[in-house]
Amino acid sequence: MNCPLIKTSIIIPVYNEADNLRGDFIKFITWLNHFSKKMRGLDEEIELVFAEDGSTDGSYRILQELKKSFDCPVTIVHSSKRLGKGGGFCNGVSAARGQVVILYDCDMAVSPNQIPRLLEKIEEGYDIVIGSRKHKATRLIHYPTFIRFLYGQIGYIIGKTLFYIPLKETQCGFKAFKRSKLLPLCKILKTTGWLFDFELLLRSFYNGLSIVEIPIDFRYIKKTRIHIIFDPIKMFLDLMRLRLCTLKYYPMLPFKPISYRKSTREKD
Repeated sequence: MNCPLIKTSIIIPVYNEADNLRGDFIKFITWLNHFSKKMRGLDEEIELVFAEDGSTDGSYRILQELKKSFDCPVTIVHSSKRLGKGGGFCNGVSAARGQVVILYDCDMAVSPNQIPRLLEKIEEGYDIVIGSRKHKATRLIHYPTFIRFLYGQIGYIIGKTLFYIPLKETQCGFKAFKRSKLLPLCKILKTTGWLFDFELLLRSFYNGLSIVEIPIDFRYIKKTRIHIIFDPIKMFLDLMRLRLCTLKYYPMLPFKPISYRKSTREKD
């Protein structure tokens, strides 16, 4: 008897997420157990990969306990030191076995029942699907604080100024990738912190991958780990370093990268 094909791997980066894991995360467990049964009915399998990134609040121990609650295969990739969200995610990608990889944030700002929306677009042939908070059809359930909104806008403007990338959203922790296209990019990422999403999508765009943004229902979480002074400075420096790394694609401003190929397709 053949084993079901592992079609989808959901990767959840975890760094000091004890409060979230002990809280509403039970809703994710319930949803995934129901969804995995549906997948098995199609002779396909879904797996969950926790990319635990040197937590100091007992998150790793909690994950080991929660692992027993899932009906699908669960892998916990543990790092003894902090790698950054991007480094942890890439570790998860290396351990994943699915044809499709989904990045999903532990705070569940996007409810898990929206995951099939990502898979539908992958089935249509896209290489990358982005849940976009800036899509015209997106519904914001809670709004961000003024500081988060301001920094998000500033980051967006700087990113658009330094790089030619026709995407309105890069940072939302709700994305799907074809794993075969994602693996080579993970090996060359220079940014492993909060901006890893931006670099990953930037390199995907420069390499001609097909990318689409979809609307979501998004709930801003009041609790944030962003330091209002130091993190914006670090993000700006990361953007400047990334700009230097991509000079061969984009030697002069404000022109398009010399290797530009249109990678987004409008179907909606």
